[in-house]
Amino acid sequence: MAASRLTVLDGDRSIGGTKILFEQGPTRVLLDFGTNYQTMSRFFEEYLQPRPARGLVDQIELGLLPRRAGLYRRDLLPPQDYP
Repeated sequence: MAASRLTVLDGDRSIGGTKILFEQGPTRVLLDFGTNYQTMSRFFEEYLQPRPARGLVDQIELGLLPRRAGLYRRDLLPPQDYP
């Protein structure tokens, strides 16, 4: 059996927005427990939100989502912006 690994990607120093990556062999599962409001409030407000047409690119570029190759569905990112 392949070794298992847990990696805390976000939320280890905040309330909310905890993201934990579980890996075992070729299998990877991301446990995402919401939004890190402390980080998000540095960039967005009630009327200023991420651009929907950019998929997940804005959130990745601003550090709201972890930059990990192969973690996100390709249809959520323009090909030139895929991490």
